[in-house]
Amino acid sequence: MKSNFCRSIGYSNSDSWGPTLEKVFAEGQPPVLITEYTSREISKDLDLIRSRFPKAQTKLGPKENPFASIKPSLNIISDDEIPVIFRNFYSMVVLP
Repeated sequence: MKSNFCRSIGYSNSDSWGPTLEKVFAEGQPPVLITEYTSREISKDLDLIRSRFPKAQTKLGPKENPFASIKPSLNIISDDEIPVIFRNFYSMVVLP
């Protein structure tokens, strides 16, 4: 799941991830693989998950994804990090 939970405000200033997160992290759901472009994004995603779903547990990561894209892209996401990023560069597995 390519997330961007940390950018939760979507069209018309609505919470674009709220309803999905409630279903994905409901008790009894299978583990979730989450990927992000940058370490900052995946850390923010994990903070959000922990604050909204205290029972959720990280089983792997967050860490660099060994299956990340090798095709470089310009970083239009953050001015604070390197100018070139790779899709799905960071990953983690979370149990609901």
